[in-house]
Amino acid sequence: MNKLEFQQICFDNIKTLYSNYNKDSSSRKTEEYLNKRLKSLQSQWQDFEERNFVLEQELEVKNINKIRKQHTLENKNINYFMDGVYEKTKKIYEETKTNMENRLRSLKEQKQNVKFDLTMPGESESGQQGYLVPTSKSIVIMINLKSAFLCENKE
Repeated sequence: MNKLEFQQICFDNIKTLYSNYNKDSSSRKTEEYLNKRLKSLQSQWQDFEERNFVLEQELEVKNINKIRKQHTLENKNINYFMDGVYEKTKKIYEETKTNMENRLRSLKEQKQNVKFDLTMPGESESGQQGYLVPTSKSIVIMINLKSAFLCENKE
């Protein structure tokens, strides 16, 4: 296989990862899922970028040889360069990576924002009767004398 064929495979892998990531539901995008996909994305991108550098170097050498032989310079005459494959792949990579990192950061912040509401159901913090109204999207744990249960505030 030549370098362009490897680039095609790598491009397809990055594009597929991007597509599948966008199709997956939010509930599937756990820390483990995000770390695994992010690692794969970064590995694919590194391979792609390294091969792109080699392809650019080879093209420059060919063009220098053409100039020496008094031929006209055809800058980046390979479809790979003309179609801007590197730039398009970089855009997909950066968008996907940024989205994954933001979601991962958000998941970690949610873990740190677990709050315990120790008031009794139907009782305010001051001990007076009333209704509990959680005000944030954090997880609230309510403790009752007979049982404890976990509620997720989805507001």
